[in-house]
Amino acid sequence: MKTFTNLIRNLALSSLMLLTAFSAQATHFTAPTSSNGLGQWTLFISANISGVDLQAGDEIAIYDGYTCVGSVVLTVPSSEANMYTNQIIAYEVNGSGTTGYTPGHSFTFKCWDASASQEYTSSSFTWNTGAGDGTETNVFPASNTFLWSYPDVSFTQTSGTISLQGTVTQNYGSHDAISGAVVSIVDGSSVTYQAVTNNTGNYVFRDLADDTYSATVAKSGYKTTTAVSVVVNSGTIPVTQNFAMDQADGSIEGTVKDAAYAVLGGATVTVKNAAGTTTYGTDVSDATTGEYSIAVPPGSNYSVIASKTGYQTYTYTGVSVTSAAATYKHFVLTATPGTISGTVTDGDGVAVDNVTVAVTGTSLTATTNGSGVYTIPHVPVGTYSMTFTKTGYHDGSASGVVITVVSPTVTQNATLYAKHYTFQSGDPFSNIWTVYLKTVTGDGAALKKDDEVAVYSPTSATNSSASITHFTPEHTGNISAFAAKAGGDI
Repeated sequence: MKTFTNLIRNLALSSLMLLTAFSAQATHFTAPTSSNGLGQWTLFISANISGVDLQAGDEIAIYDGYTCVGSVVLTVPSSEANMYTNQIIAYEVNGSGTTGYTPGHSFTFKCWDASASQEYTSSSFTWNTGAGDGTETNVFPASNTFLWSYPDVSFTQTSGTISLQGTVTQNYGSHDAISGAVVSIVDGSSVTYQAVTNNTGNYVFRDLADDTYSATVAKSGYKTTTAVSVVVNSGTIPVTQNFAMDQADGSIEGTVKDAAYAVLGGATVTVKNAAGTTTYGTDVSDATTGEYSIAVPPGSNYSVIASKTGYQTYTYTGVSVTSAAATYKHFVLTATPGTISGTVTDGDGVAVDNVTVAVTGTSLTATTNGSGVYTIPHVPVGTYSMTFTKTGYHDGSASGVVITVVSPTVTQNATLYAKHYTFQSGDPFSNIWTVYLKTVTGDGAALKKDDEVAVYSPTSATNSSASITHFTPEHTGNISAFAAKAGGDI
């Protein structure tokens, strides 16, 4: 007989997909209907209520806490002979938001008596060892295992007067019923009672003592409702208390860094609607990690704005948020460009116009106006050298010009000295004459870089130097380095 039973069992296991067709989708219990890709536990089940087998149309489910992880609508009476037809397949949760059991958690069996519209929780169960060598365990199987078992479950028929009842629905859209929501009530002595909503969102408490209860509803993916006060009086029961639940907030999270990808703390991140008229939340990036997190209702078309003094503001648009999930938006903020400005004058303090001012190593330039003033905008943070040039003047320069986030505006003035000597017309280098000066000035002081030296020849002269009437420059040149002290070669 046992060999025959094992043969039936093996045929059933090898035809698992065909057997599944005998089980219609549950109407009272809601459970996963397909594999999550991890573990799977198949239960060939028989069940009774107070010794009477459950009938076609009744339902049996297995729960992990308050979560239904497998169920079946009976198509034939739930006897041992029909266990291969009345099977429950429970799937392991995969960590990606899918519903399923957690390995090692305790489990509970529930049933729905369709004829009485009554839900029961198992009072006891045994393993039907005569059916085969299935797994016998008091907790959900280990991860990534595919097992089968043969439970024989007993439910006890209960009676009692309904004290508190109600329906839990969504507070949005078409206000659909919410199954699997946990309704908790706390009496005046801080004792907590709980009931779970069925597939139509209904819950029931029976035989409650007269008292004032604090009631809340909770379910994953929804915001826990604010506690309401419910008065139960045996003279006015049943009391009806309905609940409407909002979707749980999602979040927008991320980090803020600077252009060098260094952590940027103290940046303000704000979430607004597309029009910018409603603010949903604000956070400041952490000084150590640069992280921020803002709770936001589920929705789409959000704008997420990051800003900080000294940096250019950046905005993400069209951001969507899902209930109970995080949307990640990371920011890289670029420092606000700085400005260099100043005035260029000559040796006498008179403004010099049309001076070309350039920032070395960049394409940034400006020209002084009639007042000698220039402005160079859009200068990135950094340290720069500058040049100041105009025909007829010695070149000017500046170094160590620093633009920072804290000090983005810099004033850099300059003084240009006019060239006092010019070459006579013609090619002065057709015949080259090199002059080495032994005395650089009459007073013994050293000439400096960019000072000038000229060689003149008389335009009209006799053998007597007293007859020299005028000198015109034959050659001029600038000192190309710091001059030696008087008396030395330059």
